[in-house]
Amino acid sequence: MNRIILAYCHQNAELAETVEQQLSRIGIPFEPISDRPGETPGSFSSRLAGAEDPVVLFITDNLLKSRDCMEGTLAAIQLLQRRQRVLAVVADGRISKDGGLTYEAVETHFDRMVYALQYMNYWQTAWLELSSRHQHAEGEAREKLETELNATRNIANEIGELISLLREKRCPMVLCNQTF
Repeated sequence: MNRIILAYCHQNAELAETVEQQLSRIGIPFEPISDRPGETPGSFSSRLAGAEDPVVLFITDNLLKSRDCMEGTLAAIQLLQRRQRVLAVVADGRISKDGGLTYEAVETHFDRMVYALQYMNYWQTAWLELSSRHQHAEGEAREKLETELNATRNIANEIGELISLLREKRCPMVLCNQTF
């Protein structure tokens, strides 16, 4: 094993950095994979799917609600699972209500259907809102919205299967109750 990949939503960089610092004593280098603001949806999952080394994937509320992270992630996780190269770590997300000065923990739950439904509803609502905006847009704005609409539709169609894969523990999973 040459290195371990830490994959996470950019909003959870502090979590990944803390884990890396705590585990750095084992002498194995870590490489981060996170979404980058402004990149095309699917870039995160492409890097994830292309990982040749073991991947620790931080499943947080932020990741599950990020278009940049979720586009194509189901297929990437399934691929890594078949290769036995993924460990999912479920951890709290975080949200700022004051522009990034302070953060609050947001619990990440999908162990019961009522919790899983919040993510499914989130993506269905996002798709409906984008669809409405798309219908009224013109020109370049319409083309940009079409790309977002397609990505959001794909995520809305796949989120249930992703949550099922995680809930049924078809890939190794660790629950992390600590907020970093």
